Amino acid sequence: MRLRTWEKGQKVCVARIGAVIPDGGFEIKKSKIRGELSEGMICSAKELNISDDHDGIMVLQTDAKNGTPFAEISGMNDVVFDIGITPNRGDLFSPLWYCPRNCYLW
Repeated sequence: MRLRTWEKGQKVCVARIGAVIPDGGFEIKKSKIRGELSEGMICSAKELNISDDHDGIMVLQTDAKNGTPFAEISGMNDVVFDIGITPNRGDLFSPLWYCPRNCYLW
């Protein structure tokens, strides 16, 4: 496995403390690595389940503002409603029926 390093001025995706990495299912915690304090992790596309490419650190476009959430940069900031429907409410399987009755809260 070959890991590329980044160069000065490049933007990278960083998972900060509390983030959960989808590829491993682990939470980022403050720790010491090789004697140095670590408060996050620089991510590859594979670690974020975006791609199977594990060629190294994912370098982002350079015009992105520092601190911008990756979801905004990548266009993955959609709202997802995870709705659990019990078998006795089959009528709720239709979004045309469910949303007008229940989405007024949002």
